[in-house]
Amino acid sequence: MTATIPSKPRPQRFLSAKDLIERGIPYSRVQLWRLIKAGEFPRPVQLSKQRSAWREADIDDWMAARPLAIGKSEAA
Repeated sequence: MTATIPSKPRPQRFLSAKDLIERGIPYSRVQLWRLIKAGEFPRPVQLSKQRSAWREADIDDWMAARPLAIGKSEAA
């Protein structure tokens, strides 16, 4: 019988708007705020009075929910 080693939970990371672009999210800051206001993009968290960022897990979940290809018919 082999023992399984429990994996450590990943430490929470925060992403800046620049980090979002590096992850392939090509929205401007203005477009991000429009999407947030419409409930279509995760809200950032306030890290300090003048600094906010997105939780990496929230962005990963949002990206996983996006379709891989736009405009392709499933029936094709």
